[in-house]
Amino acid sequence: FTYLSPISLQQRVSKVVTGGFFNINVEKIQKVLLQEPWVKEVSVNRTWPDRITVTIREQIAIAQWGESGLMSSDAQMFYPDPATFPDNQPIVIGPDSSVRQVMEYLLQIQNVLPKEITVNELILSERRSWDLKLNNGVVIRLGKENVVSRVEKFFHYYSQKNISNFEQIEYVDMRYTNGFVIRLNSSVKPDLNNRQENYGKKI
Repeated sequence: FTYLSPISLQQRVSKVVTGGFFNINVEKIQKVLLQEPWVKEVSVNRTWPDRITVTIREQIAIAQWGESGLMSSDAQMFYPDPATFPDNQPIVIGPDSSVRQVMEYLLQIQNVLPKEITVNELILSERRSWDLKLNNGVVIRLGKENVVSRVEKFFHYYSQKNISNFEQIEYVDMRYTNGFVIRLNSSVKPDLNNRQENYGKKI
């Protein structure tokens, strides 16, 4: 286990194990263990002559859902103590009905990003529009359609042009049919103004 304590689980079980070998309530054991959010599945079996075998599968979290929940690898939501949330998980946000779609897009996007770039946030708005925030702070506005291919399109350009000032980008708007817009952050604008004055042309 990564997030579960065998001792704590044994203590939970001991509170409901009563009676003889044949009278032990297996369903009650399963129920009390499933109250622990990090428990995904429980199997309880009697082993003759005097043993109860409990097999537990732990949840595997692939993302944090908003501020209070986690998303499992099979697109199920669970709500453990926030103190147990894994570090450096991407944060995903969307309507409750969109959990599986958000998970699928998250995994697809992670597969097309360069190895040094990771997902910080993936947000699906109520209007079904997608925004992606990367670990370097850059926001990519993806719109409603062709979400993954738009991410691929930008990073194809990024790799071809070898952008050296990627960290200076505030956001990228990919919602155009034949191109995209890059907006630089405010710290870069004074330098651009100086270049315009020095070279006498727009940049």
